[in-house]
Amino acid sequence: MFKVDIIGLGAIGAAYGAVASKLGNTEIRVLVDDSRYAVYKDKIIEVNGEPFHFKAASPSNREGAFEGPADLMIIACKYPALEDALEVARQFAGEETLVMTVLNGLLSEISAIEKLGESRVLHSFCMGIDTVKHGDRVDYRNIGRIVFGAVPQGPEDPRVLKAQEILEEAGIPYEVPQDVLAMMWKKFMINVSGNQLSAVLELNYGYFQEDEDLKALLRAVMEEVVGLARLKGINLSESAIEEYLSSVKKHDPKGKTSMHQDIEAGRPTEVELFAGHMLKMGEELGIDLPYNRMLYHLIRIKERQAGARQ
Repeated sequence: MFKVDIIGLGAIGAAYGAVASKLGNTEIRVLVDDSRYAVYKDKIIEVNGEPFHFKAASPSNREGAFEGPADLMIIACKYPALEDALEVARQFAGEETLVMTVLNGLLSEISAIEKLGESRVLHSFCMGIDTVKHGDRVDYRNIGRIVFGAVPQGPEDPRVLKAQEILEEAGIPYEVPQDVLAMMWKKFMINVSGNQLSAVLELNYGYFQEDEDLKALLRAVMEEVVGLARLKGINLSESAIEEYLSSVKKHDPKGKTSMHQDIEAGRPTEVELFAGHMLKMGEELGIDLPYNRMLYHLIRIKERQAGARQ
């Protein structure tokens, strides 16, 4: 039986933890810092109407959960919490522990490698999951999958094969592409367009599926990402745009992106990971990105309006 740590019991962490717990083939442990342990050791999370209690541990409170290092550590926090999450991870990871940071954006692996070492970290992200979190309740219609790989070694790397075995046993859907970096940029394109436009407009997936003006905006923003990717030597084609517009039809029409949920809840968004990072890369390459520049400032205004930014 494999052991899996989850850091970040938000919508994604809870959903995948619930899948593995329900199947019962994998030991699950939720890692938190010492200040949060008292809350999480007794926390009940409801996932699709079913209650789950995950055994918790912190650096100073390790009893009650499985002992020793995990085989796989899934870090599913928001980017602003990543440094704290990696510090907790550092205190629990063993030499053979594999680490996936399934955060949005293109930066989390860089931080994870600096903190935990390149040999542990696989490039990874979530695709197709449509979780919505309300307090201690998480709902989803599509569980999606974890997409991962080793850079530059590719899908035959022994760490990738081990991670496949762990996820298979846990019942967590996954995909191992030939070019994980291209897939990460494809997901980045989706976040830069869909996540950011949903935050500004505060619209659910139903509008993404039906509204032609919104589709035109989505295409325009995605074209900026595709153009930038090409300049950086990433294999991201225009066909990825139509693939996304087709795939969004599978989402719950009432569902909301994570950034839309952040705005509604008055939380800071991941705009620095998306438009902010786009603008930095554009500046380095000497190209203007007008749609992302506008989205960057609009979202920062929305954050202040929602009380998430001073």
